[in-house]
Amino acid sequence: DLRTEDLLTEREINDLSTACRKLLEENNSLELLRDAEKKRTLTSLGVHFLNTALDAPDLSDETAALSLYIDAIAKFSKLRPGDLNKGNRALPEHLPELIKKKLFDQFSSGAGNRRMITPDMKDK
Repeated sequence: DLRTEDLLTEREINDLSTACRKLLEENNSLELLRDAEKKRTLTSLGVHFLNTALDAPDLSDETAALSLYIDAIAKFSKLRPGDLNKGNRALPEHLPELIKKKLFDQFSSGAGNRRMITPDMKDK
């Protein structure tokens, strides 16, 4: 069984949970989440999980963190080569810097503005 601790450190869970709660405060309805999707701030997968989190009366830190992390991975996987070269700036502002760095480190290779996603990394 895969556990949250296998994917994220305690600090990453805390940072993502805080960012998720702030994002849900600003986008506190399905309509607002869908608007964020239209603006390409969120993915459709992220909207689904964040809307579920929005409806949860007792949202745990882990659920909040995973909801935003899933969206971040989906967003990262759709980056074009030109966007990859922008580095962390290519990802939405609401994501903690620690998570942006983690995504680039885990799912791409190369350094600086010469990043690329190999087929093996895409399969992760």
